[in-house]
Formats: sequence, C-alpha cells, structure tokens
Amino acid sequence: IDLFMLEHQAGLVMSLMPGPTLTQTILATGPVSLQRAIDWILNLCPVLEYLHQFTPPIVHRGIHPQNLLRLTRPDDSEAIALVGFGAIKALVLGQSLSPHLNGYVAPEQMDWQATVATDLFALGPLLAYLVTGQPPVSFYADQGDGMRFCAAMVSAFSPDVVEIVQRLTDPIPE
Repeated sequence: IDLFMLEHQAGLVMSLMPGPTLTQTILATGPVSLQRAIDWILNLCPVLEYLHQFTPPIVHRGIHPQNLLRLTRPDDSEAIALVGFGAIKALVLGQSLSPHLNGYVAPEQMDWQATVATDLFALGPLLAYLVTGQPPVSFYADQGDGMRFCAAMVSAFSPDVVEIVQRLTDPIPE
C-alpha cells in the first residue's frame, strides 16, 4: 500500500491477506491439475500486467509459491494474491539483494538486470511446481547452451504448454 521513512527507518504498509500460500497448499494436498494451476497463473497475470505498466515498470523479482496466497472470495471463487514485496523495498532503499538459486530466478536477475521478463520467467517453474510438487531445479538440464529450465521434463505438460513455458524461460529475455 505504501513505502515510507520514519526517523531513518523504512516501513512497508501492506494489506492483511489471510490465506495459505501456494507452497502450503501443495504441501497439504499435493500437486494440482494442470488446468487448476493454469487458472491460478492466469489469475496472477492481471496483477503482473498492472505492476509492469508503470514507468519504470515495477518488477516483483520474487514470483514463487511462497509469495502467492490462495484466497477465497465471498462467492466461493478463488483468487491469487501476490505478496512479498520486500525485494522492491530493498531496491528503493538502495540495499543489496542476493538472488538465490531456487529454480524460479531468471538468468538476467542473477546479473542484477531484472526486467518484466524476470517476473514472466518465474511463471514456467511455478507451473511445474504446482503440477508436480517438485522444486523447479528438478527440471533444469544442460541443453547444449548451459543449464536452463526444460519444460519437456514435466510429464504433466501438454506439448502446447511445453512450448509456452520454454518461451517464458528462454535465457534470452527478448
């Protein structure tokens, strides 16, 4: 909601969002169907579109299941909420970030060159986690040009989904 400074101390105001993270959901109930996982990701896309339309774009830099909450609306439909904006706060305050190799991080983020493609990259490994319950690093392989996410290794993906995820996780952001 807001980022502020009070006596040289930074504060970040966020809404209380009660609900399990997608990590908690998968650990409790197991992997979900490909269609449900796609629905969750499609629910997240308008949020990313909103963030990315700013000048300069707001790049979340932390799209992974621990930063996504599953909410139930009053009409019993589901919504996905994006939380974990600490990386943005650190960047605004000029603090250093140390990206970690968790399978969700785009190559350009490792070089401190995060773009909107960084957030989109994470959607591929996120989808794999949701349908398999396995950490995305399980689906990295050397494809002749170095280690990269290999969507074809995810047996739950249809050929169309493999093609889309390979494009999302291309090491060249363009």
